[in-house]
Amino acid sequence: MTLKMKRLYILIFISAFFLAGCDDYLDRQPDDALTSDTIWEKRNTTMQYLWNVYSWIPNDADPCSNNDAFDACVSDETSGSFPNSRFGKYMFETQTPDDTFTGTKYRNMYYGIREAGIFMENVDRCPELTGEQKNEYKAEARFLRAYYYFYIMKNYGPTFFNGDSSFGLLDEDVNKVDRTAWQPLVDWVCEQLDMAAAELPSTRDASSELGRATKGMALAIKARLLLYSARPLFNGQVYIDENGTITPSHMYDGIKNRNGNQLFNTSYDAKRWEEAAKAAKAVIDLPTYSLVDNSTKTDDFERGLENLTNLFVEDLDNDEIIFPFMRGGSTWRHKAFPQWIIDGVDGWASICPTQKLVDAFAMADGVYPVKTEYWDTEAYAQGKNVDVENPAQVDPRAGYAESGSVNMKNPLLNLVVPEKAADRATPAQFANREARFYRNVGWSGMQWVAGNANVKTDLEYYTNGQNAWPSANNVPPTGYLALKWYAPTINPLQGWGNITWPIVRLGNVYLDYIEALNEYDPANPDIETYWNKIRHRAGVPDIFTVYPEIKGDKNLQRKYIRRERMVELCYECMRYADIRTWMVAEKARSGYTIGCNVKVNNDNIDGDFWQRREIGMEQYGYGETYRYGPRKFTKKSYLEPFETAEVNRVPALRSDQNLGW
Repeated sequence: MTLKMKRLYILIFISAFFLAGCDDYLDRQPDDALTSDTIWEKRNTTMQYLWNVYSWIPNDADPCSNNDAFDACVSDETSGSFPNSRFGKYMFETQTPDDTFTGTKYRNMYYGIREAGIFMENVDRCPELTGEQKNEYKAEARFLRAYYYFYIMKNYGPTFFNGDSSFGLLDEDVNKVDRTAWQPLVDWVCEQLDMAAAELPSTRDASSELGRATKGMALAIKARLLLYSARPLFNGQVYIDENGTITPSHMYDGIKNRNGNQLFNTSYDAKRWEEAAKAAKAVIDLPTYSLVDNSTKTDDFERGLENLTNLFVEDLDNDEIIFPFMRGGSTWRHKAFPQWIIDGVDGWASICPTQKLVDAFAMADGVYPVKTEYWDTEAYAQGKNVDVENPAQVDPRAGYAESGSVNMKNPLLNLVVPEKAADRATPAQFANREARFYRNVGWSGMQWVAGNANVKTDLEYYTNGQNAWPSANNVPPTGYLALKWYAPTINPLQGWGNITWPIVRLGNVYLDYIEALNEYDPANPDIETYWNKIRHRAGVPDIFTVYPEIKGDKNLQRKYIRRERMVELCYECMRYADIRTWMVAEKARSGYTIGCNVKVNNDNIDGDFWQRREIGMEQYGYGETYRYGPRKFTKKSYLEPFETAEVNRVPALRSDQNLGW
């Protein structure tokens, strides 16, 4: 067995072990504390309890599910095939506090918090553990407890906590607690993460411990929390316009706890950006992590595409992923696989890039075809209005066209399965794009390869096409398909393989760092250094080589950094939190979603299929706007509602439900 295969086996084993206890009384039990005295007598059962604490980590790797994590499909980067599921309600703001699923991100985290507290209170009782082991395992539980608080905070804002006790959501003394203000809660969670980092190992044994908490994981979550705390939503609830003008919204000023304490920060403090930058740099400076930049290709484009494929598909235990979450490949690949393209495989095809995301990618030379100064405006209308001949909208340097075709092999297939890659007449708009485009975006007419499976056709997303309405009902309403974890070598009839979901990766931290630096020190040379590391790995030219005019300009750099984040981190459940905490979601997530004209009967080059259109102007067959019309995002959606049952049960929530709910 090769080392890589051995590590893969270990990862699968640990992932499964974390999600199920070995004894019935150690399975998830949210209603009764796992307090049997016999648990702490043996190392084995004590460790099983710790695995149970891990089991509450949310499954963000299933972004279009009916579970607790679907952030990718409710942002402006994707659409979905199933608008009647939970994320459909979020798209159109039809969820209410009466929907029990609104509490999942909250309730499940408190179950994990409670069990972490119980573990920390009792692990010292185990006679079969050394003092060093007890300290390390307590640090793991401390990290998990802090992470669960972080997860609540990013979705609900200020919440309630009870320090180091094993406070439970269902305890009778819940009547005595009150919501804690944002800043003291941030300070406490950061302190807990620092404490955990001091006791956790820097690395884990690849043969037995991958997926367990490390120093880097703790410091990375601290950095992310401080970044969110520095952003406008939690830093004074302010809007920052394209000229850098700061305007208070005052939307949470009236939300106080029962003691009359203000729950949200009411003034903007630029110092918070410096704290976020320092925390991110502390992660970057750890010797443990490095970008996946190991391609042997000499061509920049080919090198970038191979690096990205190694990161997301080939190397499941790479040094870039700081907080890994190992999952079976079906959680993502099945959800982003075309329906009926292989007999016996009912793909969901439900993670679908919007035109806005498709337009976000650069050309191979680093030039954005749709200018950032236009792409980031309301006139762009999520991608509806693009005039290729207008130099104020489309950069003439890009050589971008939306007519004509190029005869080419798909670059991703040509890299991974060159023996199967075949020439296709490809719309000119998809030619000569940067490597990240081909790693992330599939389109109608694209060749599809699935290992040794018999693929019946190329992608056909026009009406009456093999993978489209009415032949199929799991159909991308935008005409595009997400490819990030697509593995052309895998035949799903033989299994979906596995993925390592990056809850945090180093590339993510680089972008966090330069964003924070830009807000208080826009001329800092580290902005260029770490921005270019991201682009170099992807085979894209240096940012200030392509756009020298933005260097040192805080407002312009902010626009371009945010666009870089959308491209680099697409589908990784980052974008929804980004647009909320930047307080731009009212613009970014409102209005009709734009895609291809899937109503027509062919995808002929220069045909009507490629005309940008609103996908919800009328009811048609499937897709996010079949019943709902344009997307909606108002101020109330910046934070989740506490569900009605919880508000009725917890007195502290009766007077300070989140705004608008």
